[in-house]
Amino acid sequence: IFSLITLFNIIQNVNGIDASIAIASFKTYTNNYVEIYAQIAASTVKYKSIDSSHYSASIEVTYVIRFNDSIVAFDKFSLNTHPKDFAIDLLDTKRFPLNQGKYILEATFRDLNKIGNERTYRKNFEINFDENAFQFSDIQLLNSFQKDTTESVNSKLGFFLENNPTAFYHRNMTKLGLFFEMYNSDKSIADDYYITYGIDRQESNGNVTNLYSISKKRSPRPIDA
Repeated sequence: IFSLITLFNIIQNVNGIDASIAIASFKTYTNNYVEIYAQIAASTVKYKSIDSSHYSASIEVTYVIRFNDSIVAFDKFSLNTHPKDFAIDLLDTKRFPLNQGKYILEATFRDLNKIGNERTYRKNFEINFDENAFQFSDIQLLNSFQKDTTESVNSKLGFFLENNPTAFYHRNMTKLGLFFEMYNSDKSIADDYYITYGIDRQESNGNVTNLYSISKKRSPRPIDA
């Protein structure tokens, strides 16, 4: 009975698609690219009955990337839930190779099970990498990560990365995951070096308190993480 009540609430609580979007730019040895991470809240889409015990949702996703007045990248696809995972948010990652510059992303999400349930988001972003200076990629927030040698859009440098586009971590989570890359240390740093990163809390009086920090020794290389 609990499962049926929960499912009924999920199906009925459709007040408009709620999607979280994050954008991060990276580079390889030969080109730059941007990744778009999307998470669609399960409670804001309609689930269609497949049989007496299975339901599914289907979202049409359209990405348009503009540079000045020109469309430089486009993708349209359907994002579907697994029949037994009706209560889990929909996650997606897309990767687009792009040159240096300032861009506008237009992302539209349309519920294929409910006419009129759609929403469009617009975000500005920039790709700006130097060929010689020591630089960081954007920071990619994660729900989880693990070592994995499989090649996929969710894998980088030997890790499988589950994105967290919401920029929110539940209070019960015991780990805070993130991923970023470092570029051109071989061109700007002669010897081994240490990189320090941590978590700070901004107090109500404006002061900043360090909650955690760690340093790691790295060797110069073109791309590191």
